[in-house]
Amino acid sequence: MVAQAAEWEELQPQIKTAMESAVELTVPLLVEVRSGQNWMETK
Repeated sequence: MVAQAAEWEELQPQIKTAMESAVELTVPLLVEVRSGQNWMETK
């Protein structure tokens, strides 16, 4: 999926919230959201 920079800035917090609240756990589920052309670029 390719997102434009402005769209990515808007979607990033929504993705993070959705991922962190996907499952209820007794410990916090912390998520880092990054983007790149491939997995190596996202590190």
